[in-house]
Amino acid sequence: MPIRVPHHTVRVRRDGKNITPKIGVPFEFTDEEVAEVQALHPHALRRAVVERLGVQPEVTSAVEPVDAEDADPVQVKETPKPLTAAQRRRAAAADAGADDDNL
Repeated sequence: MPIRVPHHTVRVRRDGKNITPKIGVPFEFTDEEVAEVQALHPHALRRAVVERLGVQPEVTSAVEPVDAEDADPVQVKETPKPLTAAQRRRAAAADAGADDDNL
């Protein structure tokens, strides 16, 4: 039985029950079910993708532990949160008022 991933809501009837597989989750369909669904909507199902690494990373156990004092501290920059519409209006009003002081 082929395993496919539904992109759209699909219902199949098995043993007198309606079954609705979850969207985006691999599901085991029968050959007849796949043919029927693809006849109704060709892009409703896709094949399941199994991703594998081409080269396995080399694992060594000769790693020396690093003391916290010897380690270089990593500087992490925090990205600022985007301003809300109200904050943008307040900032624009403050910038416009700053020009009036220089007159």
